Amino acid sequence: TTKIKNLDQNLGALAVKLSEEDLKEISAAVPLDDVAGSRYYNGLDHASWKFANTPPKV
Repeated sequence: TTKIKNLDQNLGALAVKLSEEDLKEISAAVPLDDVAGSRYYNGLDHASWKFANTPPKV
């Protein structure tokens, strides 16, 4: 967040309280096992931190 108004809005989200029924409805809308695919686009695999070539600290 780079703007104070956005920070205020983000902090305001902390006041949102979801009921058990709300959480069940959200979970039912997008079941965990229905989300498929990789996290990143296939073409970006080479940009992952796993392939970083960082020199050791001296």
